[in-house]
Amino acid sequence: MHEYHPSVTGSRRSSGRRYEGAAMLRIHGRWAAILLASWLSACGGGGGGGSSAPTLTVTVTGSGTVSSTSPGIDCGSDCSESYASGTAVTLSATPAAGWRFVGWTGGGCNGTANCTVTMSADLSVQAAFSQTTFTLSVARSGTGSGAVTSVPAGIDCGADCGEAYSAGTSVLLVPTPDAASQFNGWSGACSGLAQCQIAMSANTAATASFVPLTTGNQALTVSVIGSGGVTSSAGGIACPSTSCAASIARNTAVTLTATAQTGSAFVGWSGACTGSSTACTVNLGANAAVTATFSVAQQTLTVTRSGAGTGTVTSAPAGINCGATCTSPFPQGSSVTLTAAPGAGSLFNGWSGACTGTGACTLSMSAARNVNANFVLARTLTVVKAGTGSGTVSSTPAGIDCGPDCTQDYADGTSVTLTAAAATGSTFTGWSGGCTGTGSSCTIASLSASTSVTAAFAGSSGTGVGLDTRPSNTTCFAFDPPTSTTASLTLPRAFTGLSFTQPVAMLQAPGDSTRWFVVEKSGVVRVFANSPSATTSSVFIDITSRITTAGELEAGLLGMAFDPNFGVGAGKNQNFYLFYSGAPNAGYRLRSKISRFTANALATSADVASEVNLLGLDKLDSNHNGGNLAFGPDGYLYAGFGDGGGDPNPQARDDKYLFGKIIRIDPNGTTGSVPYAIPADNPNAGQALCNATGRGGAANCPEVWARGLRNPWRWSFDRSNGRMWIGDVGWGSFEEVNIGVKNADYGWPTAEGYCTSNCTGLTDPVYAVPRGDGQSITGGYVYRGTQTTDLLGQYIFGDFGSKMFSAVVAGSTPGTYTVRQLIAPFSANSVMPSSFAQGSDGELYVLGFDTGFIHKLTFSTGSGGGGPNVPTLLSQTGCAAAGNPQNPSTGMVGYEINAPFWSDNAVKSRYFALPGSGVSFTPGTEGIWTTPVRSVIRKDFRLNGQLIETRLLMKQSNGDWAGYSYEWNVGQTDATLVDTAGKDVVFGAQTWSYPSRTQCMQCHTTAAGFNLGLETQQMNRSTTYSQTGRTANQLTTLSAPAIAMLTPQISDPNAQAKLSDPAGTDSLGSRARAWLHTNCSMCHRPNGPTPVSMNLMASATLAATNTCNVDPSRGTLGLTGAKLIAPGLPDSSVILARAGSRDPLIQMPPIGSHVVDAAGVALLRSWISSLTGCN
Repeated sequence: MHEYHPSVTGSRRSSGRRYEGAAMLRIHGRWAAILLASWLSACGGGGGGGSSAPTLTVTVTGSGTVSSTSPGIDCGSDCSESYASGTAVTLSATPAAGWRFVGWTGGGCNGTANCTVTMSADLSVQAAFSQTTFTLSVARSGTGSGAVTSVPAGIDCGADCGEAYSAGTSVLLVPTPDAASQFNGWSGACSGLAQCQIAMSANTAATASFVPLTTGNQALTVSVIGSGGVTSSAGGIACPSTSCAASIARNTAVTLTATAQTGSAFVGWSGACTGSSTACTVNLGANAAVTATFSVAQQTLTVTRSGAGTGTVTSAPAGINCGATCTSPFPQGSSVTLTAAPGAGSLFNGWSGACTGTGACTLSMSAARNVNANFVLARTLTVVKAGTGSGTVSSTPAGIDCGPDCTQDYADGTSVTLTAAAATGSTFTGWSGGCTGTGSSCTIASLSASTSVTAAFAGSSGTGVGLDTRPSNTTCFAFDPPTSTTASLTLPRAFTGLSFTQPVAMLQAPGDSTRWFVVEKSGVVRVFANSPSATTSSVFIDITSRITTAGELEAGLLGMAFDPNFGVGAGKNQNFYLFYSGAPNAGYRLRSKISRFTANALATSADVASEVNLLGLDKLDSNHNGGNLAFGPDGYLYAGFGDGGGDPNPQARDDKYLFGKIIRIDPNGTTGSVPYAIPADNPNAGQALCNATGRGGAANCPEVWARGLRNPWRWSFDRSNGRMWIGDVGWGSFEEVNIGVKNADYGWPTAEGYCTSNCTGLTDPVYAVPRGDGQSITGGYVYRGTQTTDLLGQYIFGDFGSKMFSAVVAGSTPGTYTVRQLIAPFSANSVMPSSFAQGSDGELYVLGFDTGFIHKLTFSTGSGGGGPNVPTLLSQTGCAAAGNPQNPSTGMVGYEINAPFWSDNAVKSRYFALPGSGVSFTPGTEGIWTTPVRSVIRKDFRLNGQLIETRLLMKQSNGDWAGYSYEWNVGQTDATLVDTAGKDVVFGAQTWSYPSRTQCMQCHTTAAGFNLGLETQQMNRSTTYSQTGRTANQLTTLSAPAIAMLTPQISDPNAQAKLSDPAGTDSLGSRARAWLHTNCSMCHRPNGPTPVSMNLMASATLAATNTCNVDPSRGTLGLTGAKLIAPGLPDSSVILARAGSRDPLIQMPPIGSHVVDAAGVALLRSWISSLTGCN
């Protein structure tokens, strides 16, 4: 239940889905339509005499390109194409580095998402790009010499005379002449003789002129830091206002005078002057540079609080936190923003003094300021609507709009008037609770306590649809996706005519760049010509009859290596080696085997009967098999074994076992009858071989070369220097990138990632990939290709679980490394990398386990990069009601699901927003709804009635999903964006986890459609719509023609699947299966991100879940007679034990929960107890 690689993985993690082959068929179909139209036209067919191929023309303003899914548009270079009438063409815009895509116009395209047009007539579409970074270029002129530097850093001209800065950055340029030269002034964007300040709003150029010193003169240069200025007694220096440099006669005594601005103080001199006196004399016997430093003037801000309520006032920048600190100095002239946050049971009633109003207050510290914040007691007014009719209730003063907002806090003593308005076909029948009577209005004279009022309506129109019109969403849209990193990476298909089944390795034979060999996990090696136009592959060898998997998706044919002399002709042999899972000896589940096979004389195919077994490793568990094979630069054969499974396995550090080891053998030698020898410098050379079972008994195994690895899935040798790089799959904390060193101990299971205790003799990874980015590493290669020098010599690896691609970068200190991402985790534009390959030209390829395709790593160099602009406050996202972010924005629609997800006792409210009037959800496979790009899902979490978190799940314009968490403040006035890494907070008696950005996508998997809950069987229920107050079925309402948020229309919900409520009254089995579907099947389903074959979807029969009376492959947890589900025996059922645990190494779900769902566990226990079999 924890592993993710198809063959060698580790830990509880998630990932992507299989790309549907139908997409490729559609592309081929479009080509067929184009070719058919051309043929008909050439032959006089197809009707009439006019053209049947309308033309699509694209124009670009700014810097970027536009491409089309139906081939033809690549603008850039090709901006016009004719298509067969009726062809659907999707256009994608890609901004150049330092630019952003603004949007489409023309042809029916708008917004920033991909645009699809249907070609029925000539169309013209415009794509606009705008610049986000600007380049500052500095030149030097004149017959003298000198340098120009910048604050912030970037320009050091001399060597570096250009830098890209974000729009709006203020850059200070400082000219410094060399000896025998003087600064002679600016041209271009700067002028005069002083330092130059530039605000970056366009590409900008400035030239600094340096000339030789006048004969007999010396240069005096002044710099100013802080609030003040410097003048000179000779040379006319007045810095920084007019001139900061002068050429003055040699040996002149020049007096410099420092003058502080009001509120600041002179701190002192540095350079050719020292001390703190405001006057300094420089004798110009040579060029001199002087820096004058001033303090920044300060003004005091004082905050007081008044009123019967409680609350705090904080400032930005920091200083005030009142509460504790109510007085603080700030730089004179600076801008300070004060924010008031009421305490529980209180309201902020407004500012007085230097601030007014009730919002955040921004004031300029041009003088000392005094501000008062008034907090009053809060009284909550709640409106409840009852009866068979529908209507709305509003309030004066504003706050209640029920409709969507039925609760409001008012200041103690406030007089509130409520007004009821019945909907068409309904009648208002009266008030109860805090109001009485039957009039449409009711006044509560003075709110002195929290009050509830019920408004009753009768006589619903009974339309069966909960909404009258489609809510208009004008504010709530998914944030833009991240921009590219320095070296951007794409993964186009390398051989578009080929696909494979579960490919796990690809390689070329030594010295032969004409062919590629692909290893399929089932037991087949296929070979094809190294040509982009290749369309066929042939079987090189088929050993499927030798493969044993024991039901383990990590098992199979896992690795291949050619003898260094493999080939045809004199001095060549036809030997190659395979690593595969075979039949075990008695008492074991699996046997990892390494065997030699021999191809025919032409090296075109091989017979399975040529097998010569070298060694085997018998395994009690079937996972953590390792599987990589490669010949090293020393000519010996290296192989990698996992620790054997059963986490954590101490055998990995024990040389008496081959588990968790890199081994090294000489397959061209022999040891007795065993067809390999041990290199003399192996750490345990001279001991008895471990070829029979992978165990040495009392002696250490001589095959061992390095140890302490959990599951080394793919490692390689740098073809330039022979260094070994290892990707080692982690357990619960880190993935590891290690450098292979003879006799090294990488520490597993004593350490995972960087060692923190008991570290003597252990070798740390060069980089530990944090769990947020990595889930199951796939080791790669050091890049030695020619596409880009930016990545030359850097180790590139990927992650099977998160689909992230990264490069390890050597640090400035030898032996230190950092990493940079090339493709972000969970990108829709990535693949699940089962293995990398390196061609003879040094270029890299990756096998997409989910696509079955070979993808080439294609690099383009850019600049800048980073993430989307994510608002800090929920109220700024556009997905919260104006004035009250506790409520969703008006364009969002609330929904409920039949089987709610367990969220540590939190009560959730759910809403969605679609990006425009013409888009909708579409039910797909298993009733999972496809979500339009730029859509947003909002979920509010409450504990004990108090909002603690709001999560926004967004489908970005590039098709990627992203999740953002906001933490509510104590006063419940707003929520603040949680850092990318997430965090845990103690709330009452429990810990609450705010997930990291990548943890969101570990549960919101591709296979489950990402959105979780928006599927037909979950949504097939009634809810009350806040916009109308009516209760109606969600499928009927959302698919009604007037609403059109779900297409096609569903007129009879009773004909659709409906998931049971686990807390309801349906049968025990249907309720238990609904609980498993909701809480487990997002990962455990076909094409899910785990290699175990469980299918916990409610639609699967019990037998088809692959759990009933099935042995666990990830450990028994100490249960007697352990099965995943043991009918009638709950205490032998691993699924129940994991659901009932919050041990982080055992629990399911694996992340985000600290509290056991006691009711859910009791439900599972009752269900398992009731089972008598697996039918």
